[in-house]
Amino acid sequence: MAGELKKQGISIKDAADILGVPRSRFYPRTRKKKETTKHEQNYITDKELSASIKTACNRYPLYGYRRIRIILKREYNISVSQKRVHRIMNKLGLSQQRLKNRRVVQMKERPSEPSKPNQIWEMDMTKTYLNGYGWLYIMAIIDRYDRSIVGYEINSRARATEWLKAFDKAVKNRFPNGTRDQGLILQVDNGCQPTSNTFIKEMAVCDVTLLYSAYATPEHNAHIERFFRTLKEEEIYYNLYETYNEAITSIEAYIDFYNNNRIHSALGYLTPAEYYQQSILHNAA
Repeated sequence: MAGELKKQGISIKDAADILGVPRSRFYPRTRKKKETTKHEQNYITDKELSASIKTACNRYPLYGYRRIRIILKREYNISVSQKRVHRIMNKLGLSQQRLKNRRVVQMKERPSEPSKPNQIWEMDMTKTYLNGYGWLYIMAIIDRYDRSIVGYEINSRARATEWLKAFDKAVKNRFPNGTRDQGLILQVDNGCQPTSNTFIKEMAVCDVTLLYSAYATPEHNAHIERFFRTLKEEEIYYNLYETYNEAITSIEAYIDFYNNNRIHSALGYLTPAEYYQQSILHNAA
């Protein structure tokens, strides 16, 4: 329009004054190109995110949306909101149903919290039945600080002897020079194995303090109890073992996965192995 007015001998200023509009109205408008933000550059579509979520859920079928979001960040370098992951998992039918506790018991005494690894261990056992074979017992020890399974024994028997085998493996794992003068506390229940003379004498020789939970209070050993629940929910209940060897091999593989690959919300979504190494480096600094 500015060019046409010039041809007719009319100035832009005069035309603007006559019409009562700003002179800028007679010039063509050029829109500024919108700059692409960093967020838009890294944006992933719902279709692409759904594919990644499906892959993550196939690898970790029992993880909820919180852990899947962490896995997307750790293993796929995808940063998305927890709300978005939750929405897509619901849409895909991949959300996990939380199991509700049927019984909540108030703890009479809360054991002190450790400030570093190898201060307090918890030990207990669970069992599973194999058709045609009988019971298979799993004795395990967990470090309360980093949630690592530091030692275990899987056996068709559950005597004090088998409990001591699990303890011996834990000591070789975390205390290669022995436990004397290390101030180690071992929390156990009041079962026949940890209250046996054989077990008590061995702990005295190793200079380990035995801390027994009160009767009918499994929550005092909550960390090892929670591990056994997780072991059953994620491994044992999903498999039909045909032989003892098959069961032992599969459960041992899961314990290795639990220590080195399974992230824990209580550990800031690190694995027990990562949290343990982090604490070692921190204490060494």
